[in-house]
Amino acid sequence: MKAERSLADQHRQAVLDVLHDGGRLTRNQISQRVGVTRSTVSEVLSGLRDEGAVVIADSVRMPGRGRPAEVLSLDPSAARYMGIDFAHNRVLVLVTNASGHVIATDCRAYLPDQGWGARCAIAITLAEDFARSDLLHYRFLQGIAIGLPGPNSALWDSSVVAAPLEPYQQVGARVCELFGKRFGVGVWVDHHIRFAALGEATHPNASAEGNLLYLRLSLGVGGAIVTGGLPVRGEHQLGGEAGHVIVDRSDRARDCRCGRRGCLETLASVGGVLQSCRELGLGVYTIDAAAEAVRDNHTAALEVVNDVARVVGQVLGTAAVILDPAEIVLTGEVARLSVDFTARVAKALAGEVLPSVTIPVRLAHLGDEAGALGAVASLTTAFHPAQRTKEFAMSSLSPELHGR
Repeated sequence: MKAERSLADQHRQAVLDVLHDGGRLTRNQISQRVGVTRSTVSEVLSGLRDEGAVVIADSVRMPGRGRPAEVLSLDPSAARYMGIDFAHNRVLVLVTNASGHVIATDCRAYLPDQGWGARCAIAITLAEDFARSDLLHYRFLQGIAIGLPGPNSALWDSSVVAAPLEPYQQVGARVCELFGKRFGVGVWVDHHIRFAALGEATHPNASAEGNLLYLRLSLGVGGAIVTGGLPVRGEHQLGGEAGHVIVDRSDRARDCRCGRRGCLETLASVGGVLQSCRELGLGVYTIDAAAEAVRDNHTAALEVVNDVARVVGQVLGTAAVILDPAEIVLTGEVARLSVDFTARVAKALAGEVLPSVTIPVRLAHLGDEAGALGAVASLTTAFHPAQRTKEFAMSSLSPELHGR
């Protein structure tokens, strides 16, 4: 089952939903639409007003009442949560209000050789631009969740090519400190693929159980596990790293940026696919060109797609035997190389799982916004509301900052 919410949280969300749908309503109208007592509604509204999520918009005289009844509405511009998704080459910032609706989102690219300091500055400027344009205000911001790529993406001041890697925990801590000081709220950092998987698991069309394996086949190959509606991080914060399962132990195995050879990422990433195509005599240098060759039924392109799907299916099949997910979700440019890519993966996967088990394989419902939406979801599902304060600040990547 997906993570359970308390009754108070359910009442809170129900009140927010009816205000979002109904516009301006009195307490009695809200009580009737939600189906709870007026005293319960008043208690919920009191908390929402303290948060700045709900405002008194007007008052009206009701029959048989001496005092005018307050008419309440959402403050649609009051930002509550911010989700930030850093990839290797761009950052996406997304802001939601108390009802969970996105009120601002935008994306900015950066150069591969820009370090984390520059990347964070770009994201902060983007978030500040939202407020400067009067789209929203941050007076009642409750928390920020930030998704980072793996430890091989960049240093603080430059790309990974320039110098030895800074410890990943230290990067996460510095990112948390920077955003926490700027916005004055708690900051939570996790792997951006894990957030994307959580975003997919909380999508309305996801499996009811909230149990899935997630794999992004893009510039890199990143995976995540969601069980019971919550991401699995693991003891070393590496849960779901399917991209670094070794699939080639031959002398021809390719070097991986993790420092080993023959990882799934070396074959199933964009770069891996293009290299395989060129090794077979197909001179393609972009993933769009490779996809076009697949559509044209070019022999080399079809061979590469089949090989990648087979290896991906085998890796996911082995994981599925252990984890028993309700579904497997694929995303990224490589997952869309051919219209039947998921079917090819499913066929290979079927050869790995027990004969009595059928696990559906599908493309992700969400696009580029998945990581930022999942980051916001982590603030509302992965923590008890009492923890969503400055005390939860810092990162799952830096347990020492929690005194552990």
